Amino acid sequence: MTNKLLKAPATDETGLVLPQLLNAGLAANDRLKYYLTLLQVAGANAQQPHQPVSNLCAEREESGITDSAFDDIASGSRLDADGRIHIPRAQRVRDLLLDALQQMLQPLQTATDMGVGTPSAIEPYVSRLRALTAGMPLCADDRLRPDEIASVTVSATALTTACISW
Repeated sequence: MTNKLLKAPATDETGLVLPQLLNAGLAANDRLKYYLTLLQVAGANAQQPHQPVSNLCAEREESGITDSAFDDIASGSRLDADGRIHIPRAQRVRDLLLDALQQMLQPLQTATDMGVGTPSAIEPYVSRLRALTAGMPLCADDRLRPDEIASVTVSATALTTACISW
């Protein structure tokens, strides 16, 4: 994931850029919701492994994600002896989650670039994304504490709600 928002693509049809980016932002929101749900379900399964667990296949497909390897993540999650949860591909999910958040901000940045808003109007959202990115666990070993899963979910949901209400 990059640390900067992308600039709007150059087009002769400037009026079409923002609607396209809005649609991409809404699709990113769908993916983000899936990734957050996946982390929550994986965490819950690891803590209560004898309960039935959904593979979230239908949710993945509805969100436009075609990679079926995600379907085994929740069932493959395990609670380690130190209380951390091993979630297969957690690092990848983390990166995709952050990319989706960044894509959701893109229409706001483009609107500002087009003069629809001011830089000061988008700055709180960019700052929140930076803070969320800086505070998000790296998941380098595909392990998270239960409180980290909850924190990521709450922070990402709050930013998402703010973006959509803008």
